[in-house]
Amino acid sequence: MDECVTEDIQLVVFSLNNTLYGVDVKQVREITPMGHVTPVPGAPFFVDGVTNRRGQVTTVVDLKKRFGILEEKIEDRDGQVIIVEINSTPIGMIVDTVIEVLQLESDAVESTPDVLESSIDIKYIKGIGKLDDGRLLIIVDLEEVLTGGMT
Repeated sequence: MDECVTEDIQLVVFSLNNTLYGVDVKQVREITPMGHVTPVPGAPFFVDGVTNRRGQVTTVVDLKKRFGILEEKIEDRDGQVIIVEINSTPIGMIVDTVIEVLQLESDAVESTPDVLESSIDIKYIKGIGKLDDGRLLIIVDLEEVLTGGMT
């Protein structure tokens, strides 16, 4: 991956199946409990449907489906929804849990390893963050995840 983070960033950190992910806090509008979602016929496979957030119809995306993560308990929908804004459009992302908001220095972010570039679809990844406690988190490219391939 050629692109790498060159300045410190603040991230909202969340988990999906015990893997840590992060999104830029500047794109996050709010974090809410999972609520009622109305399915929409013909929507892409990863779109769960729409919900009413503060009087505005908001598309809800299941990140596990989008990332191809197999789910052990399909009926368990106790997750949280992170409402983000992409091009002034609110979109809800279903996650297992929001963990924290943290500041990550630019030197703690690395490009995706070359071996992964040839073996998986990495277009959703901006980089890999190294946390002080040794854990890693995947920094998500929200624009690509939420608008790329919406057909």
